[in-house]
Amino acid sequence: MLCWAVLAVGVGLLVRLPGPATLDPDEHAAVLYLDRLVAGERLEEPLLSAPKPLLTVVHGLAWRAGHDWRLLEAVTVAAFALAVVCLARAAGRLGGLPAAAATVLAVAGSGPLVLQAARGNSMVFALAGWSVALDALTRGTAREQDGPGPAWGLAAAALLVAGLARAESWLLLPLAAAYGLVAWRRGDRRAAWLLLPLAAPLLWLAHDWLLTGDPLYAVRVPGRYTDLVSGRQVVPPADWLALVARRYAADPLLLALAAAGVVWLLRRRAWLWLAALGATGVGVLALLGLQAWQGTYVSWRYYDPADVALRLAAALGAAALASWVAGRLGRGSGAAGPLAVLLVGLACWPLAPGDPLVGSTLDRDTRLSANTATAISVLAPVAAEPGSVVTVSGPQRLRAAVELGLPLERVRDLFLATLVTPLDRALPGSAAVFHDADGDRPPERFAPLSTTVPTRVGPVELIPLRTDPEQGLYVHRVTGPGG
Repeated sequence: MLCWAVLAVGVGLLVRLPGPATLDPDEHAAVLYLDRLVAGERLEEPLLSAPKPLLTVVHGLAWRAGHDWRLLEAVTVAAFALAVVCLARAAGRLGGLPAAAATVLAVAGSGPLVLQAARGNSMVFALAGWSVALDALTRGTAREQDGPGPAWGLAAAALLVAGLARAESWLLLPLAAAYGLVAWRRGDRRAAWLLLPLAAPLLWLAHDWLLTGDPLYAVRVPGRYTDLVSGRQVVPPADWLALVARRYAADPLLLALAAAGVVWLLRRRAWLWLAALGATGVGVLALLGLQAWQGTYVSWRYYDPADVALRLAAALGAAALASWVAGRLGRGSGAAGPLAVLLVGLACWPLAPGDPLVGSTLDRDTRLSANTATAISVLAPVAAEPGSVVTVSGPQRLRAAVELGLPLERVRDLFLATLVTPLDRALPGSAAVFHDADGDRPPERFAPLSTTVPTRVGPVELIPLRTDPEQGLYVHRVTGPGG
């Protein structure tokens, strides 16, 4: 518990809590989804945020508890700390203190994972579920031969949670069920609990049906986003393999340590570890390759499960190598821990606290969040006017709808509104517009909105309500036809 608390506080400070929350649109959408489900209403229109049932509940309830977006971020940071601690415990059972320490550095030091935690993303909750399940299933094994044995019920609950957070988790479910059946046939009847997580896909389909009337709604979102925003770019399997090879070839030390870790796991017959790393590593990459072959957009964040698997294998490999070197030098296990940490630190460099990409991303996300909070306070009197429509910076549309208490038809997405329609034809009908110069891309499309004086854009006139060019914030009253 102490390790978890210390880690949660450390990561929280790293992502700049209790500063402005840096959540993604998917997390704002989760709050909207719970609102609609509780009200017994269907979602008004298809969105570009795929629903995740777990986030609907967790983030929706966190928002209702305090109407503060930082609560959602804090819950995610706590889940991330839980994932790190559970992975370290499971690794420690297998490889002792060196493996536990190397695992903490490899996972908690990952810049992309820290950013996922800062943004409240579902990947963190899936990772927490996987980690708790692995920790639960490895109890009473390896160094804990006299322990109480696997916690089957806890593992099943954790995998069910993970299966409701990310669809990639479904790759683990049949493996876990098969493992449970084997243990059940050997006489451990409690192992049958591992069949329970197989219900996750069905619960997900039910969630989407209640929300939209389409049980496959979330499955269709990536294709809809691809067709509407990014455009289809088919990547044949051979090209995909080459792309993946180039991505990971840039980290030869990490690859070498991961290979050593896999060999070490094979020699230890750590089948649970190998199955988990294989599903979240090779399995996820194969799934992404299939999507790329269909031309579906693949975000760099989708690699995170495979990256975590690689880092975990490398941590175990570093621990095994460090223990071997310390033994050969006659230094004992005391020297193995620092050496394993050193190897992982070199392989995973730069680590999150010193990663310039983490710092710059948090700078930008914090600025965007603060701008949105200011814009919403300025837009509130306009939104209170009966029937008024506001147009807001695309990534902040759902947050604005939640905070202003408006239905989606009264909050337009500035990006989507101008996707096929020129700006001067997209603004009529709006009472006000919020533009963030850093959040709305491409900048040339929205350049007329970056003004601090009354400006005419086609048939409407923009009257500045709040502008801050230094922060890229522009909120205008729209007057003219329909404004």
